[in-house]
Amino acid sequence: MSRSVERKGNAPPGSPESVERVSPDYTVIAEIYDRMMSHVAYGDWAEHVRNIWERHAAGRFRSCLDAACGTGRFLEILREQGVELWGMDVSEKMLELARSRLGSGESPAPGEPVLFRADLRDFRPPRRFELVTCLYDSVNYLLSMGELVAALRNLAGCLERNGLLVFDICTERNSLEHFLDYREERKLEGWEYKRHSWYDRNTRIHHNDFEVRKLSGGGRRREFHRQRIYRVREMDRAVREAGLALVNRYAEFTFRRGGESADRVHYVARLPGGSNR
Repeated sequence: MSRSVERKGNAPPGSPESVERVSPDYTVIAEIYDRMMSHVAYGDWAEHVRNIWERHAAGRFRSCLDAACGTGRFLEILREQGVELWGMDVSEKMLELARSRLGSGESPAPGEPVLFRADLRDFRPPRRFELVTCLYDSVNYLLSMGELVAALRNLAGCLERNGLLVFDICTERNSLEHFLDYREERKLEGWEYKRHSWYDRNTRIHHNDFEVRKLSGGGRRREFHRQRIYRVREMDRAVREAGLALVNRYAEFTFRRGGESADRVHYVARLPGGSNR
């Protein structure tokens, strides 16, 4: 995930006419991310993951790696339940905020969440876990089947023999119904931002263009995100190619079979030969 910067015109950095373009490592929107995502019910999401575990595995999970953990809100909820937690993200800025939230420094004390920087496409599993999660359509940021399979293979390498991998994707229906050409402007406690989302049906790429400005001064900064909208059958194939067994896929936050008619699909996978139900 490369970072590129472009200045608009000849305006000096920090002037109102200056626009810095950053793509797409959450450098620009990290500071306002939690406020932008205040509508997300992370508690309900954690409950859904727990229900998935109880449906397909025995007992309670005692260890969890949250891949693409962002600012650590999901980990914060799990920490209250006494789970051994690890989190990883490619964005160092997001990890800084997660460390602040979780009270986890660069060298965490025993029992504190362990956070580390890594790219889903290229990392070595630090150890194995009962539960591995990768939530909020993070895998949609993997723009090719090769990247997707590599990431899923890496996540598979983090699983204990009877562990579960839970991840979700956004479908084309979500892009067409809600974000085909979506525009938003908001002010958030000293900041303002504009968001333009649009979907290219030909390339199946969903675009998000963020423009952020701190109200106390400073230039406008922009960040561009791209996500590939995979077909469900493509994702099924990627799971198999990564050496995983597909346990099930669920629509939204239910236990209905997930498919193209859902906005979001939760995938549940495990290592072949595991004893999950």
